[in-house]
Amino acid sequence: MSRIASGYGGGPGENSEKLIKELLKRSGWSVKELRKASDGGRAPILEGSQLRLVDLQVHNSGRCTRYVEVKSKSQPIKYGIKNERRHGWEKCKHNDYQAFAREYTEDPVYVFVHERTTGVILRQRVRSLTPVQTLEDSDRLNAYNTSEPMVFFRRDEFDVVTDDVSQYLSGFAQSGIVNGQVDLSPFGEERGGQSGLDEFGGGN
Repeated sequence: MSRIASGYGGGPGENSEKLIKELLKRSGWSVKELRKASDGGRAPILEGSQLRLVDLQVHNSGRCTRYVEVKSKSQPIKYGIKNERRHGWEKCKHNDYQAFAREYTEDPVYVFVHERTTGVILRQRVRSLTPVQTLEDSDRLNAYNTSEPMVFFRRDEFDVVTDDVSQYLSGFAQSGIVNGQVDLSPFGEERGGQSGLDEFGGGN
């Protein structure tokens, strides 16, 4: 086992972002962290528009460019009335991601969701995500540690990148330790209902 060069030990969101970056780099993508262009590590802003940008801009040798927002979730929320599992985030952020994808780039914009307790990583294009619920009640929003209205999406709307990230980066969530001999070639194949990262590099 070996520790990758950059340090770990940040909050859950930071560790999930580093995990996704590591998987992308090991799958042939070069990664630019857009947050570094912003003061204080806050969400990067597209100057002149006031839109929040996503976390990462990635490129591969096939001249493909993708934008990636990383969401770190402990687990999906179970919505009992419809017996669905859902993920959600602030409506204002999602609106900004949509506006950026629609008005400012021709390159696909994706959301990656890392479920920390299951090891599952999900992925979907922003323009393909349709909210099934909007939450605006302040008392209920307190449970999500936000005062901003939130939108929620069916978990089934997302493609599964891997259903167990530990098979690639064992112990990552706990320690930041990765297996130096890990083979990420399965990300280049369709297998077991998992999408991998090759399709992510397909045509626009």
